[in-house]
Amino acid sequence: MASTKRGSIFLLTLTLMTMVFILAFAFTFFTGSEDYSAAMSYESEVAFNLAESAIEEFVARLKCSLNHDDSNNKLYKVLRAYDLDVSKEIPIDQQQMVNLTSITREVAQEVYGYQFGRGLSDSKDFIVEANLKLDHINAVEATSGETVLYKIKKDTKEKQGNLTVTATVNYKGHEAKVSLTFLIRVVKTFVPPFNYFTFFVRDASVVGGSDFNVYGSTKCGINKYGLRLDNGWKFINPDFDPTNPEFYKGTHGWEDMLSRIGEEACTPPGRVFLGQDLDTMNTSGGQSSVIIRSTNGQKLLFENDIDTNEFQYRVSRMNGQENPYLLFDVPWTGMKDYVKKFMELQGQEKTTKRGTILSLGGLLVGWNNKNKLRIFNVGSDIVLNEGFDGGTPPSFYNCFHSYVVYTQKMIDAIGDETEKELMKRFVPEVSYSGFHPFGTATVPDDDKADYLQPADFYKLSPTLIYGPAQRQYFRAVEFKINNDDKKVIQLPYVSDEAFDMLIDPTSGKQLKEDDKLTASQAKLLFDLAGVDKRTYEPILNLWEDKDFPKELHEFEKYKNFMSDSGSELYNKGLANFLDKIKKDGIEEHNKKGYEGVLKDFMNGYLESYPYPYGSIPEGMNTIISQCPVREYYEGPISYAMPNAYATYLYDFYFIPRCTEDFFRGRTTVAIGGKQYDRFVYKYIDNPQTYGLDNGNHTMELNGILALNDSDPLLLDRLKYRGNGIIYSSPMMGGGKVVINGDLLCEDTDVNTFDTEYSKNMLTIIAPQIYIDTSKASGNRCYIEANLISTSEPLIASGTKPITVKGTVVTPYFNLKYHFPNLKGLTGENENAPVKKTADELENVIIYNPMNGIWRNEKPDLLDQMYVAKIVTGGVGKFEWKFER
Repeated sequence: MASTKRGSIFLLTLTLMTMVFILAFAFTFFTGSEDYSAAMSYESEVAFNLAESAIEEFVARLKCSLNHDDSNNKLYKVLRAYDLDVSKEIPIDQQQMVNLTSITREVAQEVYGYQFGRGLSDSKDFIVEANLKLDHINAVEATSGETVLYKIKKDTKEKQGNLTVTATVNYKGHEAKVSLTFLIRVVKTFVPPFNYFTFFVRDASVVGGSDFNVYGSTKCGINKYGLRLDNGWKFINPDFDPTNPEFYKGTHGWEDMLSRIGEEACTPPGRVFLGQDLDTMNTSGGQSSVIIRSTNGQKLLFENDIDTNEFQYRVSRMNGQENPYLLFDVPWTGMKDYVKKFMELQGQEKTTKRGTILSLGGLLVGWNNKNKLRIFNVGSDIVLNEGFDGGTPPSFYNCFHSYVVYTQKMIDAIGDETEKELMKRFVPEVSYSGFHPFGTATVPDDDKADYLQPADFYKLSPTLIYGPAQRQYFRAVEFKINNDDKKVIQLPYVSDEAFDMLIDPTSGKQLKEDDKLTASQAKLLFDLAGVDKRTYEPILNLWEDKDFPKELHEFEKYKNFMSDSGSELYNKGLANFLDKIKKDGIEEHNKKGYEGVLKDFMNGYLESYPYPYGSIPEGMNTIISQCPVREYYEGPISYAMPNAYATYLYDFYFIPRCTEDFFRGRTTVAIGGKQYDRFVYKYIDNPQTYGLDNGNHTMELNGILALNDSDPLLLDRLKYRGNGIIYSSPMMGGGKVVINGDLLCEDTDVNTFDTEYSKNMLTIIAPQIYIDTSKASGNRCYIEANLISTSEPLIASGTKPITVKGTVVTPYFNLKYHFPNLKGLTGENENAPVKKTADELENVIIYNPMNGIWRNEKPDLLDQMYVAKIVTGGVGKFEWKFER
């Protein structure tokens, strides 16, 4: 019995031991399997994480390297190449791939024991590759029906395409593959063709709403208010002085640089476009109503001798403000010599004296030199002081009082108030001007200044004016009979309308222009013309003098010599100026006119495309066909800014180039109802205090941002960095852009604003741009940006003058209403608190050289104006793929 129990215990124990063994074996087996599975999973995750990290690091570093030029960054140059073959995929250089994923590779080596061989790049188990497939961004063609208005040409530096980066990692036999495809764009951040221009006015004509002649003179004859253009020469040389031979002579002189066309064209300097509606020009036979008055200087140099060729002497005798660009003055010269040498060069119709036929030769007897005349060409602000009625210089009251009477009668005769205001712009008062496209020669700002003190030419800034702009000036004529100083008279202005009213009181007949007028008939004519009695009595006293030229008794001859307002294409002022400052310049002009390298630029108005009417003047075909503007833009320049009904054309250019957000409404409403402006939170530092403190905020923007929010975009006392464009779409309801106070690059010093430039640049395009200068931190408001106001005119207003560095583009321009009018601050108003000088009050536009960037001489600067971006934010794609 006992032995049986012992056997049972043994079996029980054996059974238990077997079960324990089985359980232990099972536990060990399953535990080992879990460890193995965990190890397998871990190794797979390591491979995946390394691959993913390599991609993320690549993208993060790529964003920084896209716009950073250094010798190791081959992609920078590839993206900006002109001659890239876009039909092929472009592999990214392997060494650059290593540079862009270096941190991930170092972690792989140090933490996970990867053996990369030499330089982290030889392992077959850790491969990162990228291929780029690019294409050019299409040209933009604007059409009206079947007519092509203009074409913004394909720029082969601009590109877009897909960049695919793939990371393949093999870790202990476990492979992971991660790929990412995203859109990349390369776009320029200057806007053609506006980048070539300091100032661009689509319709600068009076009928188009523009008016440049809005400010009158002070008692000393200086126009103190207005707008001066600085076309960028001082960025080339801070000491630029266009009267100095160092700057106007030679292959790098301003005369030569302005004459370069085609691929040799050089910018800066900036150009100016003062256009007119092409349809209006076509129907009016090309007649221009773009009238720019020259502004007169303080000095009246009435003995402007030209007998010496000493440079400093000639320059010191030159009048200030815009007078250097006017026709040369004519000293006392015999009538015969004047008609032969000067008359046509003075813009007058050359006339001959009706004489006696000689018995031999059948020649007409010409004018003689016993009678002499002299001419002063001056701008507006001429002195019409009734007490200044004789002597030297000639009395402008005597010469032009009748001109004032004539224009006022013409205005008073108009009943419709709108038409009357329009006529005031066509024929402004003789003292009115205000716009200086070629800069200003400053003169002493003092009523008692030395009249022989030379003007300062540092602020002169010659350039080329595109469009049919005419400069208007005044020609004062003084006449000396038989070279007798006691027989000196001024020849006052007499209008054709006055002569048409002249009826012979004896016969009752209308007199003809070639009839010889008696003294009584001349008196009646002068009365009809509004000539002051004190002016015409000295003339009538000499009317029957035996030496008085009988031909001046004929109105057709008289009006060719009388004092009058004259006009010429604005660019001819460059020839006038160069003739004055060059040695022997006046003598050469006396013979045949200007013969320099700019000659053909002055035969007609400048364009980039054949005139829409008539024939092109001789010599201008080459100038037009190789206009620098055509590098990016082809078509009449006026069409570059569409009319108010065609601004949607801008969308075709900017939307395909957008690299930033395309905000469809900028405002976000958070929980609790608090509103946030996404523009502020994305692009401006410290957004919580923006607009609430005293400024000191910075905006960072690279590439093109498109907006369609109708709320105005406020840029409040900002600095910025980057090269960017803010485009508020007129077609999609984008609102205006409001600039409060200064807007400057972060590295800009306002003390060197006109001589140094930043490599940052901002362009703003909006239906309207409004600037309030009052919030500027100093005595002047500084704006460093290209401003393109597309539908409504750009307006700068406030209590401080403004200086803009950049291109200013506007559909039309009225100087009185669209730029600060600070006349009340001069002290002329007894309630004005402060008296300021002309320099302190003038408004200025300075050409930003980053728009032209010396494209032939500094191509590295041109490359910097192209921004490469990974495009996200609703206008691009971002596609991940995982394999493991």
